[in-house]
Amino acid sequence: MGSTESGAKMSNLQCDLSTQPQGLLLKLSGQFGYGEMEEFEKQATRMASHNPTLVVLDLSELKAITSAGIGALLRLKKSMDTRNCVLRMAALPANIEEVFKLSRLSDVFQIVASVDQAMN
Repeated sequence: MGSTESGAKMSNLQCDLSTQPQGLLLKLSGQFGYGEMEEFEKQATRMASHNPTLVVLDLSELKAITSAGIGALLRLKKSMDTRNCVLRMAALPANIEEVFKLSRLSDVFQIVASVDQAMN
């Protein structure tokens, strides 16, 4: 397992960023909405400063996401794309996966079943 760089506590969202041999892993836990965007975007800026080639978002403990949270994820994707960095979503809970499918975000993001799959 890699080193943990930060664990920023947001109002309803916990973000844990760690460095893995293959890239960066950001685990999101809790709820992700408008109130959490500012801190999430600080984490996104921190990730970008590492110039990673791979970023995996572990969503296994994400309970809910609003349109504001989805917007923040889309901005992260755009930012990573401009850096030629692969962004993958891993281990989506059924309710979050359904939101991604209904909104066709499953066509925008690389979504995989597990963090291990996403890291390879």
